[in-house]
Amino acid sequence: MEEPGRERALHAAVCAAYFQALRIGALRVLAVVAALLWLQGLTRPLPALVAWFPGLLGALLAALAFAYGALECRWTRRGRPAVGTRAGMPVATSTRESVRDGLLSAWGVLALPPIAAALGSSGAQGLLPALWRPALAVLAAGLGWEYAGRVRARRTVQTSRA
Repeated sequence: MEEPGRERALHAAVCAAYFQALRIGALRVLAVVAALLWLQGLTRPLPALVAWFPGLLGALLAALAFAYGALECRWTRRGRPAVGTRAGMPVATSTRESVRDGLLSAWGVLALPPIAAALGSSGAQGLLPALWRPALAVLAAGLGWEYAGRVRARRTVQTSRA
């Protein structure tokens, strides 16, 4: 039988990985919703009542991503702090994952003004013209990074089969 400290550390690592996957999933869906909300905020193709529903969905996804991130940090701290963490924060297993997490988190932050604008905030509506260029740059970088990762994974599978 394993010692209780190891078992607790393993349980904490599994829970941290689980909440990390949930956070990344929520941020990926938020990226799609936020792209629609940015389009709505800049061009207004939909009536305000119709745009309110994606705004509400975006707010829910942002709250879920924040909660999952907080739970991920909590479970990471419950494990052994010296292994896989930096100052209590989880460390991604590779540089590729760190960049992906950073781009998704940046897009999540840049999603907040169009979410607030869709929910009726006039102050957030004024931020959209100033923030659309950084938002577009982060979106393009994130999409490029995801695409490059998928191409790399596909090449790895093809070379391993040969």
